[in-house]
Amino acid sequence: MVDQLMGFLIRCTISNEISVQNENRRISTAFRL
Repeated sequence: MVDQLMGFLIRCTISNEISVQNENRRISTAFRL
């Protein structure tokens, strides 16, 4: 049970990291223009 919860939290954290990186890339691209 705890393992499933930890796995879920880790997946959420990873997907949040990815979306933040995508957002940062979009912002830096906008500044470059």
